Amino acid sequence: MALRITHRRNRRLMIVLAFELSVLLALGVVIDQGSQPARSGIGDLLVYGYVTDNMGDPVDGADVTVVVGGTETLTCTTADGGQYQVTFAPSQWDDWDTIVVTVYFNSIGPAVENGVVDPIYFGQIQIDVQFTFEIPEFGSVMGSIVAIAAVAAVAVLFIWKRPR
Repeated sequence: MALRITHRRNRRLMIVLAFELSVLLALGVVIDQGSQPARSGIGDLLVYGYVTDNMGDPVDGADVTVVVGGTETLTCTTADGGQYQVTFAPSQWDDWDTIVVTVYFNSIGPAVENGVVDPIYFGQIQIDVQFTFEIPEFGSVMGSIVAIAAVAAVAVLFIWKRPR
């Protein structure tokens, strides 16, 4: 008879402990979800870098747009030496957010570079942007002008070098 009471008592204790554990676990999940801020940046995020042309020379006066996490946007203009920097508040960024830096200069652009907010850098991310100048695509107005100029140059060479 004593074993049945002990067995029943242990069974009730296990049920009560399992119930308490599930309630505490559920409560912990609810508290954890409610205590997290919208963003978890622990300080300001400084995004900086240098803007250069295809020769590596600094580009002064270029318009820079920096987007963090796809929603937060700040703009600035490059200073002497092609340097730019913007600072995001802690509520504007989170670890592992994507950073997109877009640069326009006069009618040239955009030049785009991407990065990620890596927590190992303690809120400072350097993203350098270099303009690369490419031959315009054929089909565009500038591409058509390049094609016409190339054909004209070849025609002039053939006419000039032609035996008389």
